Amino acid sequence: MTRSEKRLLTILLSLFVLGGLLIGVTTYQQKRTALLTERQELTGEWLKIEALFEEKEKWELRANWLKQNQPVFTSNKDISESIFNDSMAQNRSGVTIASQTLLPVEETEEYIEAAIAVTASGELAAISRWIYDITSPSSFRTIRNVSITPDIEKPEEIIAQFELLRWYAPPET
Repeated sequence: MTRSEKRLLTILLSLFVLGGLLIGVTTYQQKRTALLTERQELTGEWLKIEALFEEKEKWELRANWLKQNQPVFTSNKDISESIFNDSMAQNRSGVTIASQTLLPVEETEEYIEAAIAVTASGELAAISRWIYDITSPSSFRTIRNVSITPDIEKPEEIIAQFELLRWYAPPET
């Protein structure tokens, strides 16, 4: 083997070593970035888990309160009638209910939801008081999709449209 061939072989081997090092460094950097990203995600999850453990007693108390106080589902007919009566039974002085439409019952693993669409009119203070009275936490009622507009015929009154919801515990199996 001649001297020039030895140099050429040395250069070729050096290029292979440099190429291998470059590929190795690139692979290392990619794996390192992936591992650091995974570590950050796991650290975030760990912080969430720690926060949940710190609040464990509070959530257990809330779950026990729900088990003791949430009304239990009986039948679709009974809860539909109940939500209809709930919107009518509350003290509604100064509030006129224009329409009520029963909405389909929604069932999940955690609760059963009865709902009714209500349109009422009256002065703002009376409507606000009435909505406040029918949505106490202990009654498991709330409202959604509220729309309040001025009454064109009676400028001192408003028209409130909303959905009144009530949640029931699923039946025991």
